[in-house]
Amino acid sequence: MFQAFTCMLAATIHSRHLLVWKIFAPKFIFECLGLFVVLICVLLGYLLVIQITNQIERLLQRLDK
Repeated sequence: MFQAFTCMLAATIHSRHLLVWKIFAPKFIFECLGLFVVLICVLLGYLLVIQITNQIERLLQRLDK
């Protein structure tokens, strides 16, 4: 997220330069896509941990009976 912000800041500072559309815009798009991929992976990992924890709790409850 910090990299995407710094890329956006650099693009804003250099907005009058022609390299914005050749260098900064693709890098910004790449950073944003990377951020979304990481967020989705973290969310899926969190949901997997919750699912495993619930299954272990059910198993322990059945073993206690």
